[in-house]
Amino acid sequence: MRKSLFAFALAETCYCCRTHWGVWLRMKFRLPSIGKRFWPSETRDDQPWTDDDWPIEDSFETVRGAFNLVFETSGVRIFTASLIDASHLWTPLLGEKDVVIFSDPWTSRLEIARAAQAAARFPENLYFLCNDSQSFYLRKRILRNASLVNQNCFLDENLFFVDDRAEKIYDALYNARRSKTKRHYLASEIADVMRLALIYPHHDNGWYDLEEDQLPKHVYRNKANLRIGQVAQVINQSSVGLALSESEGACFASSEYLLCGVPVVSTPSKGGRSFWYDDENALIVDADPHAVFGGVSALIKAPRDPHRIRAAHIALMLRQRQTFLDEVLAPIAARFSLADWDYRSAFHACDLLKEFGFKKDCWRNLDEIRRTLSG
Repeated sequence: MRKSLFAFALAETCYCCRTHWGVWLRMKFRLPSIGKRFWPSETRDDQPWTDDDWPIEDSFETVRGAFNLVFETSGVRIFTASLIDASHLWTPLLGEKDVVIFSDPWTSRLEIARAAQAAARFPENLYFLCNDSQSFYLRKRILRNASLVNQNCFLDENLFFVDDRAEKIYDALYNARRSKTKRHYLASEIADVMRLALIYPHHDNGWYDLEEDQLPKHVYRNKANLRIGQVAQVINQSSVGLALSESEGACFASSEYLLCGVPVVSTPSKGGRSFWYDDENALIVDADPHAVFGGVSALIKAPRDPHRIRAAHIALMLRQRQTFLDEVLAPIAARFSLADWDYRSAFHACDLLKEFGFKKDCWRNLDEIRRTLSG
């Protein structure tokens, strides 16, 4: 049986007790009054947490993240979830046969994963996917189950493809939310002498803190949301794709460029998008408008084979999916003796990107997660 429920972990409260049972008792009695917690400014890898690390504020706040029941077989329930600040609030509610696979929606902090695992009564049932080598090597020292599986491997490669008939009418394309964190200003020098195209979503203005008149000069921007096929068309009409934020998650737009055979100019970044880059498909340049302009110019002067870019990206995606099967689903099947569960077929029938992904109508609270877990 498969069902999907999107719920969001909520505002946070204090995490303190060092034993799982102690954490559960503390959580049980504190859940009705959830306060916002501010994370420590530095990751503490070598010592346990104390109450001082988890100060409480009396305000209430819900945060966005995914929590979905994806597989259910022989009494075992397998959930996907976004690893976000409040994850430790609901991991104590998980039963002995409840498994959670966490993905990183943004550049994650080590203490979030540590707290989620420490709060769980059955920490061996938590699996953490890491978008890049840095987060993987940090986490594997303190987490029971960590795997280097970048979330972009779950993209559907059939939705983005090389269109050999498309005319290159844009020198550079930046597909990014209209937010200051995306650093559109780094494309300003491109805009002065080249044809720049911009794509950004229009359905969630609450995320936007950059006015349209602050965008760099451009020859195209979408006036309304585009369908996937339309996004692929604009990508194919572009010579270079841009990825300019300093810190984010794995960056779907970056992989969408590559699946369309379009090379990327990126700034140094945290979060996992550089996991997919190599000497052929990308140039990583300084976070400076002139450097970004130089990278785009270099890729236009020395064009890459789009089919080689796409094929290499898909090959790495397939290796990552195999890692997910070998290091996550296979151990889960073995641990619970699910010999009759064809986890490979279940995986191929499941849209994991959707299950891990953020949904705009998924503001939830801890009571809803509790109801989901209680069945």
